[in-house]
Amino acid sequence: MESFTCFTDDSTNIDPGIICRELPNIPQMNKIHPWWWKVWIYAFTDPGVNVWIDLDVLVVGNLDVFYPTSDIKLTTLYKRFDRPDELSDRVQCSICSWKNPIPEMWDLFTMVYDDPSLLENLSDQHYIERMMNTDKVDPKYTTLLGHTPTQDTRLIICKGEHRNPHDNLDNEYVQKYWKKI
Repeated sequence: MESFTCFTDDSTNIDPGIICRELPNIPQMNKIHPWWWKVWIYAFTDPGVNVWIDLDVLVVGNLDVFYPTSDIKLTTLYKRFDRPDELSDRVQCSICSWKNPIPEMWDLFTMVYDDPSLLENLSDQHYIERMMNTDKVDPKYTTLLGHTPTQDTRLIICKGEHRNPHDNLDNEYVQKYWKKI
């Protein structure tokens, strides 16, 4: 990766070697869950390879397998983390990649974000499933915190109850790969 950009509403105390981009002040966004900022980020990033990684993900290997496979699609995981041994057609957005901005995702989103009740039972993952044709990365490159990584594991996903890195500071992988700031 050439650079690391942090999209944030507060860049205080972030390492000076990290490029920070302030999130815009969009009043409607204050009324809904913060994960919806992903949709804005997909639309307003620079051309070139972009990789989104959630904050509760441990990077334990090379990320090349997650790089975008298409110029026009979002590349995501497909895996049900509530049933980790099953493949799924469901999108999982702990890591996503894309090559060019995807403004249509934001354009469609702005049609509904004024009414938070329309988003009440949706997540960013549901929205992406319904609005985008995505390419999916083989889930063998990920595992959940608490499961044993394999030689293929590149990411440890810390989703679900009792998997937050803050609550697992004694876990060997959290100690090795995650830094609490």
